[in-house]
Amino acid sequence: MGAVQNGAPAHVEGLSNGQVFIESLANLKEVPEEGGTFQFMPIKIARSSGGPGRAVVWVPA
Repeated sequence: MGAVQNGAPAHVEGLSNGQVFIESLANLKEVPEEGGTFQFMPIKIARSSGGPGRAVVWVPA
C-alpha cells in the first residue's frame, strides 16, 4: 500500500471511499476458504491514521 503520508494512490483512493486497510496478517494458510467470519478489532490511537489490532476468523464447529 505504501505510507499514507506519501499520498500513495491506493491509500488516497481507498480511504476517500471509506475503505479500511489491514496489512501484515500471519497464518492465513490456516483460514478455510469458505465458512469463516473475519473480524478485525483495531486499537484506536488518538490523532493517528493507523495502529495495531487483533484479527480473528470465527469458524463454525
